[in-house]
Amino acid sequence: MIDAPESLPLGTLAPGESARGILTLRNRRSEPLTVARVETTCPCIRLAPVPVTVAPNGEAMLRVEYDPSDQPDFRGELGVEVKGLDEVGQLIFETRVLVEVASRHTELERVGRD
Repeated sequence: MIDAPESLPLGTLAPGESARGILTLRNRRSEPLTVARVETTCPCIRLAPVPVTVAPNGEAMLRVEYDPSDQPDFRGELGVEVKGLDEVGQLIFETRVLVEVASRHTELERVGRD
């Protein structure tokens, strides 16, 4: 298995706003591990580059992007499951990408309290 954080929060966004983050993967084994493909529970989350090989006792970084273009009016919280699989389809890492999309009204209330 590759070590990955339990979750990757991308923050609170306005409706239609995209976000990016970095997911750091750590291979604590003595042989390289390749992430051949990534599966997510929402097409709004994309990771790149894939495939990526993580060197023995090394790290690799994946860019994570939230793209709301298919549902620009979505509001609420997302917890998107992300699974990294090797060349034979075995699970080698798992994490969750967290996104909150607030309505403009909610954002204005928060600004007024700060």
